[in-house]
Amino acid sequence: MKFILYASILLLPLSSLCEVNGHKILNHYLKVHPVNTWDYDWTTAIFLYGAKSFMKPQFIREAHSILLKKAPVIITPDLASMSLTEDPQMRLLTKRFFDTEPLNEIGTIDHVGKRHALNFLVPSSIWADSMMMYILNGLRNFPEKKEFFLNQIYIFDRFLKDKKTGLYKHSYHIKSQSLYPQGVSWGRGNMWMSLGMIEILGDLDQKDPHHQKIKDLFIQHVDSLVRYADSDRGLHTLIEDKDSYLESSATALLAYVLLKGRRLNLLDSTYEKVSRDMTTAAEGFLRVINEQEISVEGISGPTTAFKYPFYYKYLVRPRSNESYGVGAFLLLSAELQRR
Repeated sequence: MKFILYASILLLPLSSLCEVNGHKILNHYLKVHPVNTWDYDWTTAIFLYGAKSFMKPQFIREAHSILLKKAPVIITPDLASMSLTEDPQMRLLTKRFFDTEPLNEIGTIDHVGKRHALNFLVPSSIWADSMMMYILNGLRNFPEKKEFFLNQIYIFDRFLKDKKTGLYKHSYHIKSQSLYPQGVSWGRGNMWMSLGMIEILGDLDQKDPHHQKIKDLFIQHVDSLVRYADSDRGLHTLIEDKDSYLESSATALLAYVLLKGRRLNLLDSTYEKVSRDMTTAAEGFLRVINEQEISVEGISGPTTAFKYPFYYKYLVRPRSNESYGVGAFLLLSAELQRR
């Protein structure tokens, strides 16, 4: 298929001088993951969310056309997240989900939707992932429900936050009032929370009464993340566990939110050094393939919410060029080009 064979032709001209070169990262990703292999789910949504700065609109439209042929009935936030790409047809599919999905006892949407075939195996729960998948997504696409989605942020903060560390847990299970994982916090899950908040703050008018509240939550969370970050190497996959492996997607997203926070004047100059440190740490996960291609290494695999830390530490292992991890580096690259 010409579209796949010549995809790189549709990329915008190379212009980045930064080490985290989004064009070269994207070139390699498209080589190892042709468009016809992409799934209609959150993994592709996060990749495209980061990649849109590096692709021509024609490329994105053709990719959407291929993906829409695979579109299932939307019954979970992870499938709804595809409307983050701002495609009108994907937005319509997501609207049907938001219009019909029942709320749980705390007034949020279960991460494993009520109509999902495996719902009986997963107790009613919220996951940090949903900050991107349905809260930011909903705010971007359905302004008529703005108050509902903004108030979801406060509910997530209330139930997912570990008051001791200021970090967020991966999931909160409503009936048992349990937080997973026990004793530690998962790196990328925390970054879904901060990423969602910085994107929302970038969209909100500063005079909006929600702006200061969300800004306060964002700064509190960033301060907690920075406290645990390795200044030379980034974030561990279990943030407080220094024996767990260093993880690239969380590190890249931390660099991104710090840089964007500085650019939007949400964070003061005291965060300048750590933003540079995390950028340098993110660069350490990149591997040059050739003059036009860079591979992203050290991305923890897809992760379900699990009670015990050993699952995140030993069973979910690092991978290369996972779509959502590449999306994180593309976001970082785009932000670096704005400086």
